Amino acid sequence: MSDALFRKVLGNVPTSVSIVTGDDGAGPFGMVVGSLVSISLSPPLVGLFIDNRSNTLPRLLKCEEVCVNVLSDEQAQFCKDFSREKERRFQCGGWRQDEGAAPRLSEALAWIAGRVERSLVIGDHTLIVIKTRALEENPVCAGSDPLIFFRGGFNA
Repeated sequence: MSDALFRKVLGNVPTSVSIVTGDDGAGPFGMVVGSLVSISLSPPLVGLFIDNRSNTLPRLLKCEEVCVNVLSDEQAQFCKDFSREKERRFQCGGWRQDEGAAPRLSEALAWIAGRVERSLVIGDHTLIVIKTRALEENPVCAGSDPLIFFRGGFNA
């Protein structure tokens, strides 16, 4: 089986799009992820799969707290810009960062804050398990749909 065929077939599975953020003492950082999954209600756990080649992965594993910012369907361009503009990522959008916390996007559909509970290398990705400390839906985005990646593009 080829990588291209694998990607093409799995491209038929829609995935939500989020930005995971953290601050490891060297300043805030973040990356776009398309693999947020609910793992457990008790304890409240969510998971992310991050490519093992990611420069962000080692920083994420060092953080005391991370934040998963769930994007709305109106944020496709913001998502693209965030992916490309590493040095200016936190200059666009309404980012808020409380002391000791990871940056939170004010315009996000929802956010989930917590600490990395564990990580597990699985193939060419690492599963990051996050124990949820706090989470919230954004009332300003009531009625908005999530940003979905499907067949190589966004639903926007």
